[in-house]
Amino acid sequence: MKAKSLQVYDQLYKPRHALRTSMANYEEGNWVWNIPLYGVGEYLKRLED
Repeated sequence: MKAKSLQVYDQLYKPRHALRTSMANYEEGNWVWNIPLYGVGEYLKRLED
């Protein structure tokens, strides 16, 4: 993980999972899921179901 702010958030709040949006492809890590920007709308729709 390169984003320092996400590292700080992890250290402070210890989330079970985190979502990161970027121009990179979809990827599931240990606790971070990278959601590509073009897929955010679809991801949010699926959360509503």
